[in-house]
Amino acid sequence: MFQIGLMRGGQLLAEQSPDDLIAAYNASTLEEVFLLLSRRQGDGTTPLVQADTPSQVDSAMDVFENQKHKGVGESKETLVLDDFAELPPTTVSRSHFPEPAEYKDLELTVATTGTPPHPPPIPTKKQNNTRSISYRRYSAVPQRVSSSIIIFPILEISAFFLAIGGQPHGLKFAVVNDELGNYSNCGEYLTQNSANLTWLDEDTCRLGGKLSCQFLEAINDTMGVKVYYDDLDTAIYDLRKGRVTAVIYTARNFSQALQTRLELGSSATDDEIVESQVIISVDTTGKNAISSLYKAPEFHRVSPSTILRSPPVTDLQLSQDLKWRLLRLYLEFAENITIACQRPIKLAHIPIDFKDPVYGEKNPSYTIFMAPGVIVSLVYFLSVSLTSTILLVEKMDGIWGRTLVAGVTSSEVLMSHVISQMVQTFIQMVFILLMSLYVFGFEIRYNFTLAVVLIALQAMAGMTFGFLMSSLCDEIRTANYFSLGIFYPYLLTSGIMWPVEAMPTVLRYISYTMPGTLAIESLRNLIMKDWTLLHPQVFGGFLSSIAYIVVQMALCLLVMKYKKL
Repeated sequence: MFQIGLMRGGQLLAEQSPDDLIAAYNASTLEEVFLLLSRRQGDGTTPLVQADTPSQVDSAMDVFENQKHKGVGESKETLVLDDFAELPPTTVSRSHFPEPAEYKDLELTVATTGTPPHPPPIPTKKQNNTRSISYRRYSAVPQRVSSSIIIFPILEISAFFLAIGGQPHGLKFAVVNDELGNYSNCGEYLTQNSANLTWLDEDTCRLGGKLSCQFLEAINDTMGVKVYYDDLDTAIYDLRKGRVTAVIYTARNFSQALQTRLELGSSATDDEIVESQVIISVDTTGKNAISSLYKAPEFHRVSPSTILRSPPVTDLQLSQDLKWRLLRLYLEFAENITIACQRPIKLAHIPIDFKDPVYGEKNPSYTIFMAPGVIVSLVYFLSVSLTSTILLVEKMDGIWGRTLVAGVTSSEVLMSHVISQMVQTFIQMVFILLMSLYVFGFEIRYNFTLAVVLIALQAMAGMTFGFLMSSLCDEIRTANYFSLGIFYPYLLTSGIMWPVEAMPTVLRYISYTMPGTLAIESLRNLIMKDWTLLHPQVFGGFLSSIAYIVVQMALCLLVMKYKKL
């Protein structure tokens, strides 16, 4: 239990815990205790420092006599007593105190003039405590708006949309084209043979020219820069050294073998099939992209096969992106041939027909998958950062103790913090949504209102979690470690970066205990699938968010009561 000191006119009147002072002087509030002690100070005949035992009283009397002879402790303030009734007697032992003569004169005055009027009762609970403290906190908000409320949300959401979801560019491809013969690259071949070059005879459907160049020219500079090599071994060596991203190889008889494959289909020999392939080998490290050897999809009567060899991939997203883009290039190349030969275009496709998706786009960006989770996690942890140390700072600065001494309860102080921080949290949320929707073009297609409400609930859940940490921890450093320590489990297990369905069963159930997992799933379903609030996969996010808010606030109050804050 902490102690307080009551001082007037430069003299310490009493020093004890608030409850002990109120009990010792038989008062209902600390204001009454201070009034009684101020009266005694005006008398100038009684010691004012709290004393409960004879030895303490003797010591207090000695101090009082020394101060009295030196003129110390006499207040120059005038204490007006006409409007106040006499307070109840103190329970402090007065056996060693001299009875002041002024008390007897006061009794005679009261007896002759009657009982003085009673002052209005001093309230023990102030109904406007929470409102007053909240107003004081609001007045400090404009001083912190530029740094803690606006800048960080804008920087973080901008970093996400600018860094995630774009197509890789500036890659470096090593090209080994044995079909070129004496030509150093496809550009030289096309320049020297442009006058009499015929890719396809539409009457006979005979392929002409070097078809490998037609495919390679489809790889434009926005996708990657082509560097031609004379031999495959040198290209593979540079790939292993990290000088290039991938190696693209076409055999000497690529065009002829592809023609044979078109005409004979499954009757073509193994050598003809191998020579008609475009083989692509890529780096297996995250620095230089992806790993795999590909061969082009076969059409006509041969079953398609797209992957020749697939070593472990350390950069999955880049691997899938490059694989998909190269396969699309070859598909367009094959479609052009079938169209020119007046054959069904589906002969160039694999025997799987992907229809348009029921929800979303056919080729969605990875940004669309991550954006709901990133928005929820940002508002959550920005709220945590605002509140995780706020109670600790007030306790260390003494603001908390002075507020409680003024008669405000811990729950009122906490509620004032909730109200003031809620406003700052919602300001951050608004800036995140404005940047996402109007600057970077993220689209909330359905249920805009419900989506905003769910994001606001997650912001409040983060705010209450910060209050809980601030009440549990005794040091700012501990609270910071705790908030940083929970960040990565939240990020990795809440389905932000990867679907929770891909997790092991046990970890998947654990992930559902995280505050953001169900909320992120609900937000995706709201804005992409047009599901209503009554859908179980939407309602669960709202229910879990509200549950976290209520439970964390209750735990915070219990901790404050247990620690007697």
